[in-house]
Amino acid sequence: MNPARAEYLLLDRVPGGWQPTFRRVPYAVEEIRQGFRTSGIPHAEWAAAGWVPG
Repeated sequence: MNPARAEYLLLDRVPGGWQPTFRRVPYAVEEIRQGFRTSGIPHAEWAAAGWVPG
């Protein structure tokens, strides 16, 4: 299963160290699935089914 989102970390320098900020940005899951289906790759439907809303 692949959550349809990007995840990343920002580090800001603060007095005495670092301040982490975690971010998640959702992808348009139907666009990802459609991209697999129209790509012509083997097992495209199986690959498309693995993506779930993030």
